[in-house]
Amino acid sequence: SFVNAELKDNVEVSDWIPIGIDNNKITVFSFLGNGHTITINNIDSNYKGEYVGLFGYVGNMTETGVKISDLTVKGTLESDSAKFVGGFVGYSNGVTIENCVNFASLKGTERIGGIVGCVEENTTNKINKCVNAGDIQKHSSYAWYGGIVAYAKGNITISDCINLKNLPSSGDANGAGIIYCEITDNYSTYEVN
Repeated sequence: SFVNAELKDNVEVSDWIPIGIDNNKITVFSFLGNGHTITINNIDSNYKGEYVGLFGYVGNMTETGVKISDLTVKGTLESDSAKFVGGFVGYSNGVTIENCVNFASLKGTERIGGIVGCVEENTTNKINKCVNAGDIQKHSSYAWYGGIVAYAKGNITISDCINLKNLPSSGDANGAGIIYCEITDNYSTYEVN
């Protein structure tokens, strides 16, 4: 499906179901925040999907027009069942995120990132001038987490980004202040500026 949206004012929502989930994944879109804020009070209790964020699953490795910019997310993006959780994108198959700030608290079972939960392999992703100021919680001892990105297998460039929150320190979880990566093939590249 295709989404092109522009935020004209601040928005507050409850019982949120992420945009782009399961069989209704967002493949091409632009979301211009215009400096506004979306406050998500809670995830819909009936939603038991794998992807949690403002957007659940986005991107298409053959497309280049996937972009989120100039937006702030606040509130609660917590799930006891979601595998991939991010302030803006739970699971990325190729996206650019610029000038965005996350204040929302995050919780998931496997990949929890302040901006993006998981980056798919063989895709191109860019995160520029983004900030995480939201708490990150893990629901399981084997969760992977990162202040900006929890887990990356694809090509990703992170520039001028900062994580302002402490990360979980107990248990066996794997994590890092900016990004936690796994090099899976010769085509993956990682750049942090």
